[in-house]
Amino acid sequence: QWYCIPGYSAAMFESVLEIVHPDQVVTMDWVSPVNPDMMMSPVTLMERGVPVYGCAQEPGSIVITFPNTYHCSVNLGLNVAESIEFMPPDWMRYASQCISLYRSHRYPPLISHEKLLLDAIESIDSLGSKSKYWLSKELGRVLQEETILRFKLWSEGLVRSRKVSPGDAIFQKRVKES
Repeated sequence: QWYCIPGYSAAMFESVLEIVHPDQVVTMDWVSPVNPDMMMSPVTLMERGVPVYGCAQEPGSIVITFPNTYHCSVNLGLNVAESIEFMPPDWMRYASQCISLYRSHRYPPLISHEKLLLDAIESIDSLGSKSKYWLSKELGRVLQEETILRFKLWSEGLVRSRKVSPGDAIFQKRVKES
């Protein structure tokens, strides 16, 4: 069984979270993929005006969740499930909004937005014009943000830095820690 709150009601859902679980919203613990403390009855949400949609996923069918939606699934018996994370290039703008939200709460992103963007750009020749448009727009935004942040670091006194590649020991240590 799947439950979903549409993107247009995300702010309303977050407001209800602040009321029902104020201590966890501050720390963004509700983002955790498995957080039993954050389970709420769909009835509780609907009583507070949050629309909740449900569907039963049958064998062989797929469920697609759209950007800015909140969702959860509840197993009603024996279950073997597979999850695939994907998105079309025009959803990049939603990914960057999510990264900004996480950053504002000092919460680490679940995936590397920049790596996702670079991986998509590697196959740009096979993409249509709309996909190329959204990827180039997002790449421009990321480069602008990176430039601004670097200048901010330099203005605050950073005098030495170095490029860290995936093969570096410090990078491997950080990956193991996260």
